[in-house]
Formats: sequence, structure tokens, C-alpha cells
Amino acid sequence: VLASGAAPITALLYQLSGLTTDTAYSVTVSAVNADGESAQSAPVTGYTRPQAPTGLTVTEVTYNSLRLTWTATPGLTGTYEIWRDGVRTDQNVSGTTFVVTGLTAATAYSFTIKAKSTASTLVSNVSAAAPADVSPYRPSASWSSRPASVSVLT
Repeated sequence: VLASGAAPITALLYQLSGLTTDTAYSVTVSAVNADGESAQSAPVTGYTRPQAPTGLTVTEVTYNSLRLTWTATPGLTGTYEIWRDGVRTDQNVSGTTFVVTGLTAATAYSFTIKAKSTASTLVSNVSAAAPADVSPYRPSASWSSRPASVSVLT
């Protein structure tokens, strides 16, 4: 068996290197011996995982929401998955920013972003992650009223 015209491969397992992320590759094999080369096998198609997004940051934190922003994955043909506290949310995002709502005040969260390929549905195995503490609830109205009288019971 020859890999791209290289020396014969004698192992039963061969790892291709130098492949582009989020790309389909088709591979065929054939046997070579003293009598010559066999016919090629049927092609097998495999996909490489997308590269993981980087630079995840958390901004605009309020008592129940925050904004996630990250650096785009080069050549990604798919979307990004949003994960909160290790659990995938139902959100698939095509851009590089997302506003998370419905959070609980004064609660710590951990967010992860993974790149998801459209061609293969593979997800990046390394992902950007960022912790986030949601602000404690602070009412927006100020209270200036005072009681008319106070009674002390003894």
C-alpha cells in the first residue's frame, strides 16, 4: 500500500497527517506484492473535526443575562454550540456572539463554545471555555419613602 506515492506501508493502521480541519477526505487502499498491485478498494470517506474556537470572553453581565463573544474558527462550514455547566443547550449560533438569558442572579456559570461541522456533524474536541458570575440582583428603582410612624412594643 502506498500513501500518496510514498514508500509502501506494511502496518494495518495508518494515520494520515497534514489534513485540513472540517474537510471530507476519500481514501482507497490496494495490496502490493511480488505479483503486482491489486485493484483498489471501494472509497471510504472520512471527515476531520473542525478546529476549536478561541478567545471566549464574557461581557455585559446583568442579574439574568450576559454576552458571550469568541474568535471564529477558520474555514468552519457549520455553526457553534453553546454549552452551559457542561450541558449542551439547544442553541446553535452562526456568528461569534450570543446573549444568554434566563440566568439566576448571584450564580456562577461555566460556558463552553464548540465548533460544529455542517458536512459531518462532528464537533470540535477542544473548546474555548470561560467562567461567569452573574451579578446579584439590584432593583432599578430607588426607595425613598419612610414610614409615617413607628410603634415599639415592649
